[in-house]
Amino acid sequence: MVKKNKTQENKWKQPEQPPPPLFVGKKERDLTKQVNDELIERVIGQTIIYYPLSIKNTNFHPLYGEAIQKSYERPIIIKSLVKWEGEETSVSSYGLDKTSNLTINFHRRRLTEDQDLYVREGDIIFYGLRFYEIMKLKEPRLLFGQADHKFEIQATCKAVREGFFKEPIQLLQIREKVRTSELTNIQDIIETVSVPSSPCGGKIQLISGKRTSSNRAQFLDYVNNPQDYKGCIVYLSNIDEDEIYGNFDQPDKFYFNEAGVWIESPLFTLPG
Repeated sequence: MVKKNKTQENKWKQPEQPPPPLFVGKKERDLTKQVNDELIERVIGQTIIYYPLSIKNTNFHPLYGEAIQKSYERPIIIKSLVKWEGEETSVSSYGLDKTSNLTINFHRRRLTEDQDLYVREGDIIFYGLRFYEIMKLKEPRLLFGQADHKFEIQATCKAVREGFFKEPIQLLQIREKVRTSELTNIQDIIETVSVPSSPCGGKIQLISGKRTSSNRAQFLDYVNNPQDYKGCIVYLSNIDEDEIYGNFDQPDKFYFNEAGVWIESPLFTLPG
């Protein structure tokens, strides 16, 4: 047996794994949150529009828990880390199918503590003129190895098929304006988008359905003579709660006319 001298016994060796943190408390966790908030919000984050699925207003099947027509809450503007996975083309018995995917990393504490948002499968993301559905979630990282403190949520998102949200291209352009600019007034936003060849002067119309509004007569004409406004897009800012005129039943939403029928946009545009 070979005896080790004192010099060999006292020689430091790097451990195979780092020791667990001994001095990581609330102050250190708050500092980590502050640093991540500043980096994502001001430096490296990308802006997305998040549409939470409305559990209250969606009519789910009582047995299978599925719904054909889904309702969504007001959107939330979020800064996150977005990785575009590119587009893929596949061939099936129905022909060519082109899809694209996103991987989005959310700051967990920023969402739950500051924005009161809990990311769920089935919610909708708007990014780059396209809608994406969250297909899978995971929390891949711990804060300093502490099992009780997760700080990242990773979402795998897949682009929804065209026509899933039936909207004209002008509404997609408006959502992109909301996502990429600092405009918050709906009047300023809709003035940046034109509607060619429409009988509404080539512009999106901002109207109010209230009895006391100055454009009440115009609103009633939209309701009573929809065939005269094919191709028009209007934004209904408000309406009396005790009145429902045809498809005009919700304020703060866009309505577009197709073949003489007013169709309500399935999504709100501005955050609540």
